[in-house]
Amino acid sequence: MEVSEKVLIFALRKKYVIKTDMEATVTQPLNAAQIELLNSVAHIDSEEDLRELKHALSMFFAKLADRELDRLWDEGVINDEVIEGWAHEHMRTPYHPQM
Repeated sequence: MEVSEKVLIFALRKKYVIKTDMEATVTQPLNAAQIELLNSVAHIDSEEDLRELKHALSMFFAKLADRELDRLWDEGVINDEVIEGWAHEHMRTPYHPQM
């Protein structure tokens, strides 16, 4: 068993998140979703499976974002005017060439 596997097993048993690089320890208990994900990813054994998992997680979080945007729209926090304003925002870091 590799060190990272031992750390993960310890983390699951203690229900704590522990960095596998062993530099720091976070002593917050894992929530149910974190435990479920850790148990699920233990069965990922190929790059293809990992890609599929990443895609599924991306779709899940996209759905959450979409739901939140719908809520903000329904509450009047965002509207067509706000979205149009976003199109004209310039949030880039200014570039100042060295002379």
